[in-house]
Formats: sequence, C-alpha cells, structure tokens
Amino acid sequence: SRNRLIKCMNVWPYNNSHSQLIKIEDPHYVSLNDIAIAQSISFGRTSKVISVEDKFGKTDIRKIGAAGGSVTFGGIDLGNADDDRKTLVGYQKNATPVFLDITHKSEEKTRFFGLLTAVTEDYPAGNMYPKFGVTMAISHIIEMSSTGAISSDKISIGGALVDDGKYLL
Repeated sequence: SRNRLIKCMNVWPYNNSHSQLIKIEDPHYVSLNDIAIAQSISFGRTSKVISVEDKFGKTDIRKIGAAGGSVTFGGIDLGNADDDRKTLVGYQKNATPVFLDITHKSEEKTRFFGLLTAVTEDYPAGNMYPKFGVTMAISHIIEMSSTGAISSDKISIGGALVDDGKYLL
C-alpha cells in the first residue's frame, strides 16, 4: 500500500563527491520454477503440539501452533549458457527472496516462499556431471486450486493456527 508513496521523477548521472548512490531493491520474490530440478523435492509439515497425560494414561493432544520448515531439492550442473547452479548460488549469496511452485497429482499447487540458505555442490570422480543441492528456508506458503485460485491465506508450512487465542489451564 506504500508503493504509491514512492515516485521517481528524474534520474541523473553523477560523478562528484557530494552525491550519493541509493540502491533500490525489489521486494518481490523471484520464481525458481524455471530451474531444472533433477532430484526429488522434499519438505515436511510440522505442528507444535502439547500433550497432557492423566493418571489413567489417557493423553489429550492439542495443536498450539504451526512450525516453520525448509524445502530441499537439487539438480545437475550441465554447464550450459543459462547455468542454474550459478543462478542459485547468486540468489543464496545475495539473500534474494524466492518462491517455488509444486504441482500435486490433483493439479492443486503449493507455493513456497523463502530464502536459499544453503547450496551444496558435489563433484563426482570420472566424467560424471556435477550435482548441486539446495536448502530453502520457508517463510510462508499459499495453496492454490487446480484453476489457479488462491485457496488459503499466507500460512506457515506447518499449517494454519487452530484455536487461536485459547490456552490450557
């Protein structure tokens, strides 16, 4: 909503000591959907729960929150002109906000938003192609129906809050 408050009327080149360069970064997420992924995409959905066991052994389990998480995937470094490994290393170095879409068998999609926290590289012996692995820390996800309509709010990878505002005594 504050984007309308920033207006750039003129841009002037400078080469003097009393001017200062201002670096403007785009806060939007960059898509990883064009990256060739050759290894399986792995993630987990975890909730924060509390369990209370009474003297008869009956346990009351309640969800008290949602946990964050990460997504891991990888690919093969083919060394072509559009080097996916080099692109991902650049995103990791510069802490570029990224997103990745996963299409389920039902054609529904889950979009993961976050930052690349690790890029590992594996150079096998012989003439085998090098591989890379990526760990992406997830800030939030959204879920979309098969038609592309958004079917959830921005939620944690662990799910939406249940019984928000309630507590146990």
